[in-house]
Amino acid sequence: MEDFNKSLSELMCSTGAEQKSTSFLVNDTDIKYEAMVECINNLLNTGEVPNLFEADPATKDKIMQLVRTKSTAEGYNGDQWN
Repeated sequence: MEDFNKSLSELMCSTGAEQKSTSFLVNDTDIKYEAMVECINNLLNTGEVPNLFEADPATKDKIMQLVRTKSTAEGYNGDQWN
């Protein structure tokens, strides 16, 4: 399950923060735990997986840095939407 969460967090980083188009394919034979089905269901229904990044603050910081870099490169600043 730990490998699944790591792969899912890497997928979320590349699609969200780096804005890479991605396909996420899962076969029924790949699902070994019920928690995997719950994660996929949450991702499809809400676009997020609860507590996916809670355990690793370094990953959160990496994501925020990627978003900052991308938004700065595209000319957005913090008060543009105010």
